[in-house]
Amino acid sequence: MNPLRTSIQAAFTEDFCIELEYHLSRAFHNCDDKKYKWHWCDGIDIPDWHNQPAKNPHHVFTMSYFGENDRQYLYKTTIKLGKRALENCREGLGLSECLPDEDTLDWITLDVENKEIVLRLK
Repeated sequence: MNPLRTSIQAAFTEDFCIELEYHLSRAFHNCDDKKYKWHWCDGIDIPDWHNQPAKNPHHVFTMSYFGENDRQYLYKTTIKLGKRALENCREGLGLSECLPDEDTLDWITLDVENKEIVLRLK
């Protein structure tokens, strides 16, 4: 495994997955768009580090449980690490400060039909 992927793996802890889950749920709850207001996340899996594609080390691929109201579905989840997140990983720091603002959904791309979600960290 390359050094960057090792650093990303060390920063992408179970605690961070839980924090990201709640942060994502709050972002949807805070939005003004009634279409998305009641969406929420019920868990983000720790990535399977042995099956991460080597061609794009700045992305983390995993699964999350996501839905609306009481219905949850399994979503393919891509987490794109921005400059700040990559810098934090290289420096051995956590990813909490790399979470985007909870008052906007501009860091989230949701494809309900194909059950995919993309999250972009700072």
